[in-house]
Amino acid sequence: VNWGNGEYDLPYAGLVQYLRGAGEKYAQLGLQAAEHMEQIDHVRIHPNKELSGLFFLHTPGHSNYYEGNNDIIWDEYFAHMGHLFTQGLAEWYKITGNVRFRDAVLRGADTLCGKYCTGFDFVTEREPAWVMLVLMSAFELVRDQKYINACHIIVERVAYKQNEETGCIKTMLCFGETERKLMFGGKPFMCGILMSALYRYYSFTKKIQAKQVMEKLAHWLVYEMWDDEAKGFWYTDYFKMRGIHVYPANNMEIVEGLLYSYMENGDRLLYERAKEAFLCATGLEYRENDVGKTFAMRMRFAASTLKMLWYRREENDLSKGN
Repeated sequence: VNWGNGEYDLPYAGLVQYLRGAGEKYAQLGLQAAEHMEQIDHVRIHPNKELSGLFFLHTPGHSNYYEGNNDIIWDEYFAHMGHLFTQGLAEWYKITGNVRFRDAVLRGADTLCGKYCTGFDFVTEREPAWVMLVLMSAFELVRDQKYINACHIIVERVAYKQNEETGCIKTMLCFGETERKLMFGGKPFMCGILMSALYRYYSFTKKIQAKQVMEKLAHWLVYEMWDDEAKGFWYTDYFKMRGIHVYPANNMEIVEGLLYSYMENGDRLLYERAKEAFLCATGLEYRENDVGKTFAMRMRFAASTLKMLWYRREENDLSKGN
């Protein structure tokens, strides 16, 4: 699909772009990506039952170990809970009727239920995020309550780890991102997709805990992690402390969750930050450098973001008497 380990669900991104009217080539791109994911990346059965139904990583180090000649590394990084993308497969099943797409979604979700229904923990925020999206995609297809139950366990663990006052979910940061220091902090781009996953779960269940976690994350992002000069979010709070790096292209993964939170609590700053972040990330400077996962990220999130920005803009104009 791409060498970014499938980020960020190219089958879904291509379909969304096609439905927006961008042309048949995007439908072909999305369907080819779905076929690749199901036929090549999907692991139907594995000696280790915890890996059956999941998806191969293309690069176990995510940004290195391309050679694939280290068996120990491949054994350890066979699959990653933060790199599971099945929403596109579910949507392509609805369109094509190809049961292999449906079966891949359900196999992955069933494996995750077996792995997490008796307990759940995570290292980075994207793990509960993408796992919940896998589970919710399966629930939408077959309405099996076990997927909702698994999401409930995940939400409880996320809430437990979230700081009540700041909203930050502190996890151990990668040594390569902390100048080899042992540091704990949050990653805004991962929190972005976590907010999207929480909202999807909340929209079906109306579980107030999920809504509260989402809104606390949004508060942390706009009040603590926004860099007004760069019009983007700090990569981690350690990077903020050192003034190292703001990459506005990552805004695309965050703005959808901010707007979901804005719809729930009406905090106008969430809308304003989402609008600024979206406009910056969709500027020519970043669109001209889209490759692989950044390209898929932009296509995946743009449609829902534009819809919410447009309708909320009209509401805000009316409230001002414009």
